Amino acid sequence: MDFEFYALNSYLKAFVDVRGQERLNDILVTLNNYYENGNKEEALDNMRKLITLVCVDNLRFQSTVGGSFYDPNTNTIYLDTICNSGIVVLHEFGHAMDAYYSRRNKNQKNNNLLENARTNFINNEKSVEFMNKLQARIETIMSTTSAMYDNGMISKYGSIENAYNRFGQYIVYMINSGNIERLFSQYGVPMNMRQKIINDLNNRTLNIYELSKQFYNFDKYNFSNRYFYTKKEGMVLDIITSIFGSREIRLKNGEVIELRVGHTKEYYDSYPDSNICEIIANFNALIVSGNQELLDIIRELIGEELYNYIIKERNTDRIVKNEQNRKTKNK
Repeated sequence: MDFEFYALNSYLKAFVDVRGQERLNDILVTLNNYYENGNKEEALDNMRKLITLVCVDNLRFQSTVGGSFYDPNTNTIYLDTICNSGIVVLHEFGHAMDAYYSRRNKNQKNNNLLENARTNFINNEKSVEFMNKLQARIETIMSTTSAMYDNGMISKYGSIENAYNRFGQYIVYMINSGNIERLFSQYGVPMNMRQKIINDLNNRTLNIYELSKQFYNFDKYNFSNRYFYTKKEGMVLDIITSIFGSREIRLKNGEVIELRVGHTKEYYDSYPDSNICEIIANFNALIVSGNQELLDIIRELIGEELYNYIIKERNTDRIVKNEQNRKTKNK
């Protein structure tokens, strides 16, 4: 195993300086780390598939800002230059492997499978305690990253007030250049707020200073969200929100938790296979990194049916790629 792993790693090192592969070394470093400190067999399996996807399928690893994602249309994994970790790299590579190898029909949602998993989760006595612990962890991480963001802005602009002014200047620039929709998309502005901004703009009542503060908070939230997903807790949360298809999680006691982070219902409704492909990507991250204990907890909460289906999908006899799977960008 050692000879094969390090031989493949050494061979792939030659591709690091190839054009379009400026972030290939990220996954090599990640797999090296988890081969030594995580799940040895799974890290080797990922390395074998990596050499196939890079050398045969021309998979690329490049840099981006604003969040990591896999784009199947260009067969490229984009890794955030600020918020990144080995867990994120394994998640996005999980998407790439799923796009290349999977044979399931991605044009239909697996409603029965997801509904049964939701029922198991709701009826499990341990789900309330588990979600309370996860919520507490989310709040801790989000609080920490919020302070990190504020401190970064103060360091960059001298004060938060100065940061507001820079946001205001950028907003005015984007509006004047006719890029208001791009501005909305860039910061993830809610739909109801978008219309209000447009109405205020048309009525000449738009308060740029107040709007700049709101955009500052949008940007802070987006940063905190990206940072949260560099942690194993982010992968666990992503599995749960994928099962429920939204940030609303129902518990056995009847309580409905509205999570601050996670993919939205609109994302899960955007294409049929979004739920399953996200779960598979998260499983890859947790399995290779050696977080089997967390997966065992997930297995107990969601039941054997979905868990075994995901494992089977991930371990399908993989021979040829399925072109119909390459359709939608995966985050």
